[in-house]
Amino acid sequence: MAQDPFDFDGIDFEGEGYFVFSTYRVDPKRDVSSYSSPWELWVAILARAREGDFSWIPHLLTIYENVDDLVLKEQCVVLFGDVASAQAISWVRNLAKQKLRSEEGYDPQFAVDMSYVLFANKRLADVRVLWDIYKDGAQFEDVEIITTYLGLILGEIYLEGGIRNLPEDSEIVCRRLDELQRMYDSNAVALWRGQPFSPVQIARDFLRDNAVPGNPEMLRHLIEANTGLDCRPFFKAGVFHPLAAAAIFEEFLEGGRDEGFEAGARYFFGHRIPD
Repeated sequence: MAQDPFDFDGIDFEGEGYFVFSTYRVDPKRDVSSYSSPWELWVAILARAREGDFSWIPHLLTIYENVDDLVLKEQCVVLFGDVASAQAISWVRNLAKQKLRSEEGYDPQFAVDMSYVLFANKRLADVRVLWDIYKDGAQFEDVEIITTYLGLILGEIYLEGGIRNLPEDSEIVCRRLDELQRMYDSNAVALWRGQPFSPVQIARDFLRDNAVPGNPEMLRHLIEANTGLDCRPFFKAGVFHPLAAAAIFEEFLEGGRDEGFEAGARYFFGHRIPD
């Protein structure tokens, strides 16, 4: 059996990133049912999203639930998290609550996957849901990543993690959440480290700090997904090149491409994602 030409090792933010299958062209005459390969359907959904068409994004959940390929499942989670609208996120929120508290028991991998989607949404509205998912599965080592997600949204907190520290960590999360809700008077604003999320500000901070970030892959992921900037020069043979990143950021800020990005909103390839 011939290998599916759209089956690949997954999004690599040290490699092609969101420019994988960059020559793939959307065929407006095809509908979802015409794709026999779930991998090609994923590529088609990405290609549409790069052009600002988010109408097929909900089909990523269908792929996720109907395939056994763990790599493809992960690709669905990552892309869905980056592009899902507020309405689509509400489906995930309800699905997570329903399945993780069902008679089938707590599935740590499903919990981590849905938590990533909620984290990528960056909304205060999902902080309590993320905490509940973590609290209910704190005995599983895999879900520890959720404490990192909470810290990246809320900022200025440190969580010890683990069942033993649940009461103290819960108090820290709730206190910081209340503080930010008072500060912004909204659960809808997208936050990054406690500040309104802005790819423009992230670019400015990078140029100002003149230091290699702790997680350059995440830096590239955030910038490339939101702006559509070709950030492939960030890495060469797996090594981060800060001068190449600085040049891309400078061109972004000085060339006017930074205009139109509202702090606290989410974008994909420069197209605003519906609230």
